[in-house]
Amino acid sequence: MSQHDAITQAEASLAVLQQKLERLLDQYHHLAQAHSDLRARHDALVHERAHLISNNEQAKHRVEAMLTRLKDLEPRA
Repeated sequence: MSQHDAITQAEASLAVLQQKLERLLDQYHHLAQAHSDLRARHDALVHERAHLISNNEQAKHRVEAMLTRLKDLEPRA
């Protein structure tokens, strides 16, 4: 193999590696964005869950208070 052929082969190998690296970087950026989106969605869902739990507790207390008032309205036997 001549020196010219070796250089040409090395350049071809470098070009292939560069293409692979560019694809990996593209995948990395895509996955990093997807990860960021998922974290934001997770945070929003955690916040929404806390809000729903709070609303549920408030409703539970209101129902309990109504039941207590209804029991107080019942005639005593």
